Amino acid sequence: MLGSIGRDVRHAARVFVKNPGFTAIAVISIAFGTGANVAMFSVTDALLLRPLPVPAPEDLVSVGFRTTRGFASTVAASHADYQDIRERARSFEGLVAFCSRRVGIRTDPTTPPRVRIATLVSSNFFQVLRVEPTLGRGFRADEDDVPGRDAVAVLSHGTWVQEYDSDASVLGRTIQIASIDFTIVGVAPESFTGMQPRYIRDAIYVPLAMWPRIMSTRTVDPLTTRDLRVLDVTGRLKPGVSLADARAELETINLDLAREYPATNTDQVLTAQTELTLRFLQAPLDAALLTILSMLSFAVLSVACANVAGLLASRGPVRAREIALRLAIGAGRARIIRQLITESLGIALAGGAGGLAIGYVGIGLFRQIEFPTDVIALPVMKLDERGLIFSLIVATTSAFVFGLGPALQLTRIDLVEALKTTDTSARRHRRLTGRSALVVVQVALSLVLLTMAAFAFQVFRTELERGPGFRTARIAKISLDPGQARYSEEESARFFERAVDNARRLPGAGIATVLSAMPLFGFELASIVPEGFHLPPGEKSVRPYGNSVDEHYFAALEIPILEGRAFTSADTSGSRPVAIVNETLARRYWPGESAIGKRIRRVEPREMWLEVVGVAKTTTYVYPGEEPHDAIYFPFRQDPRGSMLLLVQTAGDSSTCVTPLGNMVRSMDADVPQFDAQTIERFYGARASSIASVCTRMIDGMGFMGLTLTMVGLYGLVSYAVSRRTREIGVRIAIGATRRDITVMILREGLTPAVVGVAVGLVLSAGAVRVMPMLAPFAHRIDPRWFLVMVPALFLVSVVASLVPARRAARVDPTVALRCE
Repeated sequence: MLGSIGRDVRHAARVFVKNPGFTAIAVISIAFGTGANVAMFSVTDALLLRPLPVPAPEDLVSVGFRTTRGFASTVAASHADYQDIRERARSFEGLVAFCSRRVGIRTDPTTPPRVRIATLVSSNFFQVLRVEPTLGRGFRADEDDVPGRDAVAVLSHGTWVQEYDSDASVLGRTIQIASIDFTIVGVAPESFTGMQPRYIRDAIYVPLAMWPRIMSTRTVDPLTTRDLRVLDVTGRLKPGVSLADARAELETINLDLAREYPATNTDQVLTAQTELTLRFLQAPLDAALLTILSMLSFAVLSVACANVAGLLASRGPVRAREIALRLAIGAGRARIIRQLITESLGIALAGGAGGLAIGYVGIGLFRQIEFPTDVIALPVMKLDERGLIFSLIVATTSAFVFGLGPALQLTRIDLVEALKTTDTSARRHRRLTGRSALVVVQVALSLVLLTMAAFAFQVFRTELERGPGFRTARIAKISLDPGQARYSEEESARFFERAVDNARRLPGAGIATVLSAMPLFGFELASIVPEGFHLPPGEKSVRPYGNSVDEHYFAALEIPILEGRAFTSADTSGSRPVAIVNETLARRYWPGESAIGKRIRRVEPREMWLEVVGVAKTTTYVYPGEEPHDAIYFPFRQDPRGSMLLLVQTAGDSSTCVTPLGNMVRSMDADVPQFDAQTIERFYGARASSIASVCTRMIDGMGFMGLTLTMVGLYGLVSYAVSRRTREIGVRIAIGATRRDITVMILREGLTPAVVGVAVGLVLSAGAVRVMPMLAPFAHRIDPRWFLVMVPALFLVSVVASLVPARRAARVDPTVALRCE
């Protein structure tokens, strides 16, 4: 058997050497298709598909409540919920609770704190996940019993290396977190990068019981407040227990909790989701964009397979005599098919190897995306063993896709007819028809790729040219967290007031302002009810974007106040509660009326009535290209926060103000953690421009691949037709046909499948136009005038691909042609 396979491989190698042009085109075609798919798989794997870095991750499910009020993307629980579920559920080996929080840490009390991510975890966290610390131990059960008592910590492997230089004697030392001394009791293994490895790299783990002390500025107790659902809960299923079984048990527990706690649990649904499903729910925009890009890469692979299948079909007449001879002397049909599939597999594997290089370039494009913060980073995107395996699967599958059809066709030939030296018109017509069908597919898919590329260019470029609706030039920013330095919310408010005053005095500084949420990054959802608005049944509030800002915010970012006024320094905790809404919210709830003087009931974090005193222009809040969204602003003195951002306008280059701004804050209080010091230009470039640029180049690249493959495919069709009709062309010229007549005839035969392909492509593109807004909200602005450019461009490519063989046919010598078979 091995010897037979070896002979197949050697024969395939000889075929490739004798036909270098065919081999090169086929390999490059598959390299394009494989490369695009490998790149997209590696990126999608890093962002969504890669399993959690723990043993047996397939047994883990996410458990939590989903609200019935229309915001079902989160699955979370409160600490009180977690305790009840853990005590009542029997489907799990164990349930762990955790949440990540930004904290200031210091390994040396004499140095300023550095902001890192701390994950507060239940005491059974490492045991249930089956993660064995590299040094020391995890947490004991008693270290999670008494709130604030046991200040112990487990370092992540990265923090151990970076902060302690992998010192094995680190156990027992003290690390300061949020100005509290913690004793280091363990170091996590290098393989464990946390429960949210897509973006967050945990720096340190501490018991959940330390939550109230670390987040000292909260007005509620996070361990006892039942409706504070911010914990992630993960359970490991017992052997033999299915996800359906766990869900059935959780439904019963949910009914019991709703009866016991009607004020907080009646509108909640307790459920369990796989980790993969939860990622798609929590990151719908990431999933939508990656889905679109993956669909496009699959389309490129389809065009490539159609192209190679066409090339193999065009070589059918050349190899028909060889195949007939082998069948005539006793070779079995299965043996011939195996030989042909071996040749296809050789093309596919060589193309797959080339695709790895193209995929590496594609992954490099995505690595250019920046994340505009110090504490969160994009996951590592690399061509690892999972990508290599995927490449092998794609290459092998494509070999059967493009090779099996031509192989079956060749082995069904009539031996007597094939051994003749002539090619009948009927057989030639059948081959041309099959080859033309493949070209139709290529042209149609290419038009879809071009359509998507045009949409990407239009959506991203137009949004970037239009801008986010607020000032981005000559502004420096820094994030501050006085709460980590044991400030109360009132003390934090006074600290920020002093910071604004001091920032305005910096050389070259202008307007300074503070805000709780930076546009395009980290906007919160407020919970409000406009007066007079009747909520749908079962809902308690509406959820616009919310931001706590001072009186200088709208002037600093140059956001126009369209009606009413901005906040003033008189809007304090002792004055009448007020708010400013954007024009979208005002039009939605008070159409045709002035919003000034209207009242809004704020539901969370505490219930109060607010009077609308201003209407601001709608800007971009989360991502470029978004639909206009409701937003509401609160005066920060009436809505104090322990952590806010400080923005400062500058007269010149804002980068020169970043360092003085940090020094100014340090002079006020060196214990206050500061992070994300940068310019708004850099922030906006990282948050919007880099993503738009990378996605546009990726989609444009796939469109170019599809167009190139289509040109090659159409050229191959026309060249094949000319080669099989040399005698006929000679006869036509001999009886008086001019070169122009021959050129027009060949062009017509080449352009006919192109025209049909364009028609089919227009239908498919129309479907894509409808699907895009469903997959991705950012794809809502689609200009049909792009087709006025793309369709003529595709025709031009088709004409160029057909013209070269058509001109060659017109130069056929009749005396030579008449002697051809």
